[in-house]
Amino acid sequence: MQQLIANNRMFFMFMMLCCTLALFPGHTAAAWADAPPSAVAQVGGNTYASLQAAIQHVGNGDSTITLLTDVTESIDFTLPDDADTAILNLDGHTLAASGGPAISIPADTTLTITGSGTVAGGTESAILCWGTLIVENGTFTSSHTLMQFGEDSEGTAEAYLEHGTFSAPTIVERVGAADYLGYVQIGGGMFHGTFPAGLDTLEILHGSFSDVSNLTSYLQLATGLAQAENGMYETTALRIISDIPQLELTASADTPEFTASSLLEQTGTRLNALADYRLDVDEVQLAALNKQIGLAAQAVQGGTAFAGANQDVDITAARITSEKMQSRTATEDHIAAKVNVIIKPVEVPAQPEEPKEPTTPPAEPSETPRETPAAPSQQSISRSMPKTGIVTLPMIFAAALLLSATAIVAVIRAPISRRKLR
Repeated sequence: MQQLIANNRMFFMFMMLCCTLALFPGHTAAAWADAPPSAVAQVGGNTYASLQAAIQHVGNGDSTITLLTDVTESIDFTLPDDADTAILNLDGHTLAASGGPAISIPADTTLTITGSGTVAGGTESAILCWGTLIVENGTFTSSHTLMQFGEDSEGTAEAYLEHGTFSAPTIVERVGAADYLGYVQIGGGMFHGTFPAGLDTLEILHGSFSDVSNLTSYLQLATGLAQAENGMYETTALRIISDIPQLELTASADTPEFTASSLLEQTGTRLNALADYRLDVDEVQLAALNKQIGLAAQAVQGGTAFAGANQDVDITAARITSEKMQSRTATEDHIAAKVNVIIKPVEVPAQPEEPKEPTTPPAEPSETPRETPAAPSQQSISRSMPKTGIVTLPMIFAAALLLSATAIVAVIRAPISRRKLR
């Protein structure tokens, strides 16, 4: 019973509503006709069906346009006469180009893009700028040139890319009809693409880059590009580093002198990052070092002493100049370091030692001394003579007597014989 009563109440209320609407047919039709389509952008407390329509309501203290949904639309940021500045908050949504650059900024207009959304140029550029662009955040993509800037007689484009992700075959280029690029400053962000050479007013303060071609000439003074673990190259303060800041040499007769390049090579001295700088070695100090090397070599050859040497050599980084010098914001680019070379002392070669005389006479041999033999006696001589000597002497004596007797007889007989002859 209660359920039936409840159903009747609902039916009664529905009938009352129908009767009420029937009393005002014109107003009901008008209300449905005035219902706005889905809003895509908001300025202040008002929403708009297109981003282009929202731009026309910037001003009177309301300069921020917030994207409410993804939209495909190519936007011309020509503002009302009473406005020259606008802020586009992507708010996590995507603005995709349709038939032209996704965003065009005329001269005398400043646009700031913020939020974590995306501006997709597709086959068109994401940005075409004759005015001023400030990018605080967002992702920007294109299969064409990502951003084009131009300077002509009506004005100069300026861009300050502070943060975000930028991906395209070419990141920045001059508008084809422009006389010059304008001024573009990169203060941060990740850039996947190349930068053409010859953009005289492009300056890189900070950022991370996938391709370093042509980039070193755009770097701020005393800044280089060092490869990070993710394969990107990041800006870093430029320094001179050495693997061997203090080098020790042991002199020899053929120790070579240093050239600037050989000193840098042997000490492993180099810049810590890619940059348009070269390393210069102090020529006076290098000559002084080579003089000491020569003296040490002479000492080794001549067998004389060399006291050793200790020489500092200053090394500085000098920017590689060109006819068109890139503008730089930094005022100080003095980058210097030093290496120290120690030449070890050379001592006089040791002479061979002469044999030393003994301090005490050598000891006499411990043999028993021989006795001097006594002179032999006559009897001993006689006994020692052979026995044939005893027989020989008497015979010689007898022969001598015989000859003497014969001679005497001959003398006596000679007168007797003369008498007989008479």
